[in-house]
Amino acid sequence: MRYTYHGRLAVWLLSMSLLLLGCEPKKDGTVPRVVNNNNNMVVATNNTRYLLAMGDSYTIGTGVSVQETFAYQLAQRWRDAQLTVAVPTIIARNGFTTQQLIQEYQQTILRPPYDAVTLLIGVNNQYQGRDTNEYKIQFQWLLQRAIEQAGNRPERVVVLSIPDYSVTPFVPQSDKPRVAAEIDRWNTMIQTLTIARNARFLNITTYSRTAAFDRRLLASDSLHFSGRAYAVWTDSLNRILFPLIKF
Repeated sequence: MRYTYHGRLAVWLLSMSLLLLGCEPKKDGTVPRVVNNNNNMVVATNNTRYLLAMGDSYTIGTGVSVQETFAYQLAQRWRDAQLTVAVPTIIARNGFTTQQLIQEYQQTILRPPYDAVTLLIGVNNQYQGRDTNEYKIQFQWLLQRAIEQAGNRPERVVVLSIPDYSVTPFVPQSDKPRVAAEIDRWNTMIQTLTIARNARFLNITTYSRTAAFDRRLLASDSLHFSGRAYAVWTDSLNRILFPLIKF
């Protein structure tokens, strides 16, 4: 095959770009995918599985190491099953409401389709006493984006219910019933919205309430959950998602 001067120049520029990124064309002519994960470039093969987790402090794992977050534990479960898994892409921050998550999402460069997407958001909306209808509208927007990021495969999107933080020492005893009841109402709403879009809904709220008598499930700040608790959430997520992503 003959190349013109401009053609040779284009090939050289492409080769140099790939070298700078630390990856080279494979023998079949394809190029490994490069994923931007919060400024960390992850080079992966075509058989690599990709996980996107969106949420707030429960997703980013406030109070625990990044390896103890449910996203990282889930990726490790898949690696233990001999799958190649990229570092999870996490869009989350402590204190995020749905509005803040939307803003962060819009500013993040993503590389869909992801093999699985999780969404856990709402506790800060409830805690701040924000409007329920506002939350409903913004949650639906985020759910739609999650489905799109999963390649329009809603069965690969898992919405986790809002945990019940009323079991922590930060909620006065007199206020615990109100907080628990509000979280139940919000979870009923997002469960209905999730099922209507054919995505999966995972109830972690019931288990989160066992932290009322098992403090090992709380992080050192006694407000967020521990790696032990996240491991249980991970087991449930894995049962849902592994059959879909293993092939």
